[in-house]
Amino acid sequence: MPNWSVIADLTTNNLPNMGGSGRQSYRVSNAVNTYIPSILCKISAVDSQILPDFQTVQPTAAAANESKFAGVVQAPWNGFDNQGLLNSSYISVASQLNLRGTVYLPLQIKGIAYVWVDQSAGTTLTDGIPLTSSANTAGYAQGVAKASALPTIIGITNLPASGIGSSLTQAALAQATAVFTIAGSAWQSGDVIAITFQIPYTDLQPGTAQTFTVSTTLNATTAASATTAAAAVVASLNANPYFAVTTIHALGTPYPYFTAANAAGVITITVNNVANPFLVTGGSTNAAGVALEQWRFYTYISGMVANSLTATSTYTQAGGSSGTISSPATFSGGTGYKGKVPALIYGMY
Repeated sequence: MPNWSVIADLTTNNLPNMGGSGRQSYRVSNAVNTYIPSILCKISAVDSQILPDFQTVQPTAAAANESKFAGVVQAPWNGFDNQGLLNSSYISVASQLNLRGTVYLPLQIKGIAYVWVDQSAGTTLTDGIPLTSSANTAGYAQGVAKASALPTIIGITNLPASGIGSSLTQAALAQATAVFTIAGSAWQSGDVIAITFQIPYTDLQPGTAQTFTVSTTLNATTAASATTAAAAVVASLNANPYFAVTTIHALGTPYPYFTAANAAGVITITVNNVANPFLVTGGSTNAAGVALEQWRFYTYISGMVANSLTATSTYTQAGGSSGTISSPATFSGGTGYKGKVPALIYGMY
C-alpha cells in the first residue's frame, strides 16, 4: 500500500495535480441577484447581455433541467467590492448604467468545486450521479438520471462510496432531532447530567467518529425538579460553540449545528437550518502517523445527513438521587438535504 504525501482533500479548490481545472470571470446581468460561493450560473439571454460577447451570467432559475450552464461561483470569493468601497456584498445591482466598467464575477467552469443542492426534488445523490438545476431553489442543483439530455448537466457528484454524506435521497427537507427525557423529583445538588453528541471527524483519526460532551452540575435551585434540571442542561448546551448560533466561527473552529429546547423536562436538540460544514475523513495512518490512502471532504449538517450522528447521555448521582434520563442512540427524523456536495463540474466553455 503506497504512502501518500498529501491527503486527497475535497475541502479545498487548491487540489494537487487537479488537472483540468479552469476559472473565468463573467459579467453579472442587470438584476438584483445573490451570488454566494457555490451558486450555479447560466449564460443570460441575448437581450440581457451587457456586451455582445455572451459573457453575461445570472443564477440558474428554480426550474429543473436549465441549460446554458456557465459555472459555479468560485470559492473563496468575498463578494463585489462596490467600486472599491468597504462593505462588499454578494448582491448585484438592478442597473449598471451609472457604474464605471462592469461588475465581474469569478466562476469555476471546470474541475472540482462545491455545489449547493436542494434534494427536495430530483434523484438520490451518490457518487457519480449527474447534477442539473434545482426545480425548487434558484442557483441550486439536484440529482438527475444518467440518461438525461447532456445540455442540462452541470457536472457529476464526487462522493464517497459509503458513510456519512455518501447517499442523499430525494425528500422534502426536515431537520433531525434528538430527544432526551429527564424525569423524577429526587434530584440533588451535585448531580451531573452529561449530553454527548457527535462532532466532525479529524485528520489524526481518519474514519473514527469524534464526540463532545457538555456536562451540567446541578445546584440547589436547578435540582428542584426535572423541569429545572432540564432547563439548566439546555442553558449549558446553548452556550456551547456547537450550539451557539450567534458565535462567529473561523475555519476549523466549531460550527453551530444544533439548538436545544426544554419543555417540562423533555430536552429536544434540533439541527439548525444553516447547513454548516461537517468535516468527514477516511483512510488510515501507519504507526509513524503517515497517511495511507487518506481522504477528506465536507458534508453539510442538513436533513437526512444528521440521522447518523450519535447522541447519548449519562447521569452521575451525587448521592440519594433517584432521577432518570433517557436518550436516543442517534438523531432521527431528518429528511431531504439542502447543502453542498463536491462535484466535478463542466461549464459551456
